[in-house]
Amino acid sequence: MRRIKKYYDALAESYDRVFESQMRIAERKVIERIKEYKKAGSVLDLGCGTGYHFESLSKYGKVYGLDISPKLIYIAKKKNNLLVVADAQYLPFKDESFDIVVSIFGALNHVKNIDKTLFEIKRVLKREGVFLFTVANAFNMFWHLKMLKRLKIRKILNALRKRKGYIVRKIGKKRYKLWTRFYSIWEIKKILCKHFEIRETFGINKSKKVYRNFAFICEYIGAICIKRVEK
Repeated sequence: MRRIKKYYDALAESYDRVFESQMRIAERKVIERIKEYKKAGSVLDLGCGTGYHFESLSKYGKVYGLDISPKLIYIAKKKNNLLVVADAQYLPFKDESFDIVVSIFGALNHVKNIDKTLFEIKRVLKREGVFLFTVANAFNMFWHLKMLKRLKIRKILNALRKRKGYIVRKIGKKRYKLWTRFYSIWEIKKILCKHFEIRETFGINKSKKVYRNFAFICEYIGAICIKRVEK
């Protein structure tokens, strides 16, 4: 996780500029869907970055933010003081602390153990708590078409087979590598059913739209779930 922390610390100053896109509009539309499942309570923004979604999430109660990058948390403090630097695989909160947990824009793509992370999210959610998240899609049609135009057939095949690799970005004068695991909508459903009841799945693109019928080829895929209560 040190590499992930190092990557986002280096990116912190330019984070909002780099990730400013129309996809943020689609993300806000997805967040609005929470009102169908939860009225109000406490909210955890997991992988909160600079706190872009704090305002949208504040409609649903007191918002707490968590990120692995101290520098991103420092910037986010301008918007919220209820923040903590931590790894999503080891959430520093008591059982049943939150009514809603949200992870937007693929923070879960960077955790090595997705099952442990989902168990932790389930643990800190209250009974019938809501979990909303998005992750980068392994079957992102736009990326595959881009690679196809460049005749990068082997790269496409490797990406589909391995579903993981490194995102490389030059920040300042240095190049940073970020380990990333990509998921399909079918994998997500299979993993989620161990811990949650899936209420809806969707896909989002930079087109500002939220897709349901064609979610499996979107840039990002996600779901809204309810904590599974053991009988």
